[in-house]
Amino acid sequence: MNTAVGCITQMLNLMITMQPSEYVGLGVLAGVNLTMLVDVLISRVRRRRREAQREAAREAAKALLRRNGMTDALYLPAAGLGEGELREALDTVVGLGTVILDRNGAVVGKVAPTLREGPYLRLVVDNSTTK
Repeated sequence: MNTAVGCITQMLNLMITMQPSEYVGLGVLAGVNLTMLVDVLISRVRRRRREAQREAAREAAKALLRRNGMTDALYLPAAGLGEGELREALDTVVGLGTVILDRNGAVVGKVAPTLREGPYLRLVVDNSTTK
């Protein structure tokens, strides 16, 4: 969108110095800029609509899981590991939908707790104490 705004700004700057006979080219330039701007706006609307549809589908799936006594959880295979090759490998494989097992068949990593809706904690600091 910044490109379209920049083009429009340049077009307005050109209009100041142009002769009336040169306005035809300016009209073509304005049409191209308007087309670009409309294209950017339409793509943003479509992207937001797709994101809203995905979120609605995700929430419906979570509700179905809850009705059947199940919960969803985030699996973090690299949780608790330091930096290094092994962590990088686990981070790479995590997006494939696989569960990583060690030599003994135990699951590597941890399951992240789900956030619960409810009252939120606030950090309260007392600045009245002196040293």
